[in-house]
Amino acid sequence: HHHLLFIPTIVNNQQMHAMIDTGASYSFINADCLHRCSNSIFIDRSQKRFMLADGQNTLHATGTVRLKIEIGGITTTTEAFVARSLCTNLILGMNYLSRYDLEIRTKSRILRLHVNG
Repeated sequence: HHHLLFIPTIVNNQQMHAMIDTGASYSFINADCLHRCSNSIFIDRSQKRFMLADGQNTLHATGTVRLKIEIGGITTTTEAFVARSLCTNLILGMNYLSRYDLEIRTKSRILRLHVNG
């Protein structure tokens, strides 16, 4: 996974690594990881299917949750779809990256969040 960008986070008081995915429109959390998190609030329990970038595979979501995500001591929030068959714990997609105007410096592996506009 050396070409993928993972960052240490605390999600609803549970430590986990999140994958930064600029190719994902939305954020997703693994259902098993969500069960380990405290204070997980489902906003919506409707089932959804998402087409993956390969155009052939789909991801099945069982609902939407609100998450409190701490990165480098900064607390942020986002909504994420809950998926049973996710390749990692948490995927932070463009809904999150755009909300906080995340800057990624790939060579130095530095991220910058803009929390106050």
